[in-house]
Amino acid sequence: MEDPGDSRSTQRRLEGLFTAHADRVYAFAAHRLDPEAARDVVSETFLAAWRRIEDVRDPALPWLLGTARKIIANELRRHSRQTALTERLIVMTAERATDDESVSAADRQSVIAAMRRLSEADQEVLAVSAWYDLSGPEAAKVLGCSPGAYAVRLHRARRRLHRQMGRAAAGDCASRPVQEVEQ
Repeated sequence: MEDPGDSRSTQRRLEGLFTAHADRVYAFAAHRLDPEAARDVVSETFLAAWRRIEDVRDPALPWLLGTARKIIANELRRHSRQTALTERLIVMTAERATDDESVSAADRQSVIAAMRRLSEADQEVLAVSAWYDLSGPEAAKVLGCSPGAYAVRLHRARRRLHRQMGRAAAGDCASRPVQEVEQ
C-alpha cells in the first residue's frame, strides 16, 4: 500500500516541476508544432513525468525536454503518415492520371472532408488499402474478412468516397456520415 505522505510529496514535486518548466516545454514544442499541438505536448510530457516521477532527476528540464522531443517526433510521424494517406486517397479517387505530383492543400482538405463523412468501416477499409500497401489477402486478414469480402468492401467504399467527393465539389457538404446499405 502506498504511503499517503509519498503521494502528497509526489504531487508537490510534480506541481513544482510544472510551475518551473511548463513554459519552457511549451516554447520548445511551439517551435516545432502549432499552438494547440504544443499544448498537447506539454500535457503529455507532464503526464509522463507523473508516471515516471522517480526517473526525473535534477535538473529536470533536460528530462522534460527529451520527453517532449519524443512526443513531438511521434506527432510529426503521425502527421506524415496522415499526409501520405491523404495523397494516396486522392490518387485513388482521381478519375484521370495527372502529371503534377504535388497535391494542393484544397485537394487534401476535400479528401479529408469526404473521408470524415464516410462510415468508420469505409474509412478503415480505405485506410488499410491506401496506407499500408498490403495485398488483397493481407488486407483482408487485417480486417478479419475473406479476400472476396475485402474486395467488395473496398469497391463500395471507393464508390462512396467518389460520391462524397462529387458532393463536396457540388457544394453539398453535409457533415453527417453516409449510412447507406448497398447490395
